[in-house]
Amino acid sequence: MLGGGDEDPDSDDHIDETGLLDGGGDAPTPLGDAQPFAYGEDDRQPSDDDMQTAWLPSKGGPPNQWVENASGKQQWRLYDGDGNAAVDIDLGHDHGFGSPHSHNWDNGARDNGNAFSLLPY
Repeated sequence: MLGGGDEDPDSDDHIDETGLLDGGGDAPTPLGDAQPFAYGEDDRQPSDDDMQTAWLPSKGGPPNQWVENASGKQQWRLYDGDGNAAVDIDLGHDHGFGSPHSHNWDNGARDNGNAFSLLPY
């Protein structure tokens, strides 16, 4: 039981079988008062200046270096000499090219993907 047995006998709140408040009283429940929302036109797609894929920025990276994505996405990105995205290597998912696969960047645009092998043969 949640709360270590410190229940208030005068409370209208009840713990259900999942261990959450059932909303019987005035205490808030997880997402109990959540309201739907709609994306605005500005929320639908990042601008070219803000474009990033899988949490790695497409501009302003460390020049001539590989960076591993720290967000949990299995991805490495190579930045060119100006700090712009040049190549992505993606692992753990497949766009029809297998895993791993690569994406080349050309003037800020990322291609759909390419099959490749990490092995030299």
